Amino acid sequence: MAPKLLRPGFVRRSPCPQCDLPVAPNDLRCLACGCGLVFDPFAGRIRRLEDATPCRHRDRLGCSWQASSGGACESCARTAVVPNLDDAQNVTRLARLEAAKRLALLAHLRFGLRLPSREDHPEGLVFELVDDVVHPDGTVEAAMTGHLAGTIRVAVAEADEVERVERKVAMRERFRTLVGHFRHELGHYFWDRLVRDAGALDAFRERFGDERVDYGEALARYHAEGAPSDWASRFVSRYASAHPWEDFAETWAHVIHVADALDTAADHGLHVRDTPRVEDPWREASAQSLVDAWVPLALATNGLGRSLGQPDLYPFVLTPTVTSKMQLVLDLVADARRAETTSSAA
Repeated sequence: MAPKLLRPGFVRRSPCPQCDLPVAPNDLRCLACGCGLVFDPFAGRIRRLEDATPCRHRDRLGCSWQASSGGACESCARTAVVPNLDDAQNVTRLARLEAAKRLALLAHLRFGLRLPSREDHPEGLVFELVDDVVHPDGTVEAAMTGHLAGTIRVAVAEADEVERVERKVAMRERFRTLVGHFRHELGHYFWDRLVRDAGALDAFRERFGDERVDYGEALARYHAEGAPSDWASRFVSRYASAHPWEDFAETWAHVIHVADALDTAADHGLHVRDTPRVEDPWREASAQSLVDAWVPLALATNGLGRSLGQPDLYPFVLTPTVTSKMQLVLDLVADARRAETTSSAA
């Protein structure tokens, strides 16, 4: 599966190819005219079902993407392990996970980042969506979410809303979503690609700290003692304080969150009066510009949520220290795009 890049000019919503009313990449059918829809993530186009080859998981899992080689779309084809689908509950969970994965992958494509498969690179990107293991003696081995050498593993229990909320409360988190899990783990994946493999360790350590601190001990200390008292001034989340790797992954995810949210707002014509704008959040070079455009909108949407008795949509503070870390993420992404352009031109 050759890595590809999304063409520039993609818009989140586009006219239905049959009736011209707005449709989105995750839509299987136009609500106005009933036309079946298929999204081509690399052309950035939504096609009529009869004019495209849909992913083979369209009917069972609700995948809206166009098939790639082998009958599955580029996203579904990356899933190497799935839970037992004889359990109907797992089918529902898997559909939710795959929808979140498509959203996460699309955002990275829009950043202009390549997503090599295992055929293209020994640590190419694959996913394992795994369930808990029940041993013969009745003991349960809980599935863990994480990343190792290009393999991202996500526990399917996270797709159960009650379970996810219970974990959110237990971990003292204010934000825990499926797409957030995928974006966080992709941050670990791109740390390998854009920091470790690209010779950017000095720049990383200057902003995030020394990743050579024992990871297991750092996590154990975090789970035993919690975040430091001043975490909010230095980290985007409590968990980011656990270890420099987690700080990077959390920061990476928030850069994606902010860019995607700003893009969605612009697509719907949403803007807070007399506040800065960014022309294209996916190509914006300045983290400060992203933050300046996002914070007024985040405050407004948080206020709307409170008016309806809902939690804040974005319960985070982007301090100057956090913004500086976001800037390094943008710099690394820009370096990767430049390297890709140079390689393609050679």
